[in-house]
Amino acid sequence: AALRDGTVDALFWSGGVPTAAIAAAHDDVGLGFLDLSPLLPALRAKYGVFYDRVLIPAGAYEGIPAVWTVGVANLLLCRSDLDDRTVQRTVELLVGHAEELIPRSSLGVQFLSPESLINTAGLPLHPGAAAAYRELHG
Repeated sequence: AALRDGTVDALFWSGGVPTAAIAAAHDDVGLGFLDLSPLLPALRAKYGVFYDRVLIPAGAYEGIPAVWTVGVANLLLCRSDLDDRTVQRTVELLVGHAEELIPRSSLGVQFLSPESLINTAGLPLHPGAAAAYRELHG
């Protein structure tokens, strides 16, 4: 609403791609997306490796070309003493049912891609998760 009525000229948002509220704002007023990836070194220097360079793909928002930005992973965390087999089966279940968990309209970087399964932002990967990854992706 603030964009629509001119109260604000810009906003910062963190969320999945596409985000319905951002798509609606784009439909209302027409948005442009800024390449924030040049800020990545400063963000990592201040906050650690939690930030990544990610691509908002062309078409995620109608008429908007692909643009690089920064993002953070959403991690599924567990206790380090959780049974390896339980963790392995959980990862296999999530990966095996990814199409049911991720809406077809979602075009962004997804947590179930082979590359992102082991991106833990410096946190140790549970041995059960590592075993599942090896089984699924070699």
